[in-house]
Amino acid sequence: MMPKSALLFILALILKFSSSSDWVVDGDVECKENIHGLGEFSHLLQEATIHFYERDDKRVLDPDDLLDGPVLTDIMGHFQVKARGVYETFTTPDPYLQIDHLCYTPTHKQPLRMGCYYRTIIDLGKSSKAINDLKVHIILGMESARLISGKGKDLEIKTIEKLHCPPK
Repeated sequence: MMPKSALLFILALILKFSSSSDWVVDGDVECKENIHGLGEFSHLLQEATIHFYERDDKRVLDPDDLLDGPVLTDIMGHFQVKARGVYETFTTPDPYLQIDHLCYTPTHKQPLRMGCYYRTIIDLGKSSKAINDLKVHIILGMESARLISGKGKDLEIKTIEKLHCPPK
């Protein structure tokens, strides 16, 4: 049997590396495309799939925490993801959005194949504070994943885009 002091130490470690926060991201996803011969056009992206994650430290071999999702954008391209409660973290929280979509992304070298979709990862930035009611407007396609805050200014973000083809 483990001594009480060891149990208290383990419990203290668990509580130290857990975080209790309310996270809310409210946004819209827009797709900008340029069709040869027709010109440039833009539309709000319906039925894009949004997952809200908190990235964990890869050195610990701990998978990222799924905070909310999958959530589909509505007919107006709108989505809202929320996370409430406790999740474990050994570092400063590092939230990101994973967006699966069919908006043509010219920065990607491969053409979109039947049954596949683009996957865009948008880092929201490390923060020791919760994201309380962050409003975003995400532009995919020609803009290659630009994120605009609700205050009308671009946020510093990193994006990763790749083609994803689920196994049949």
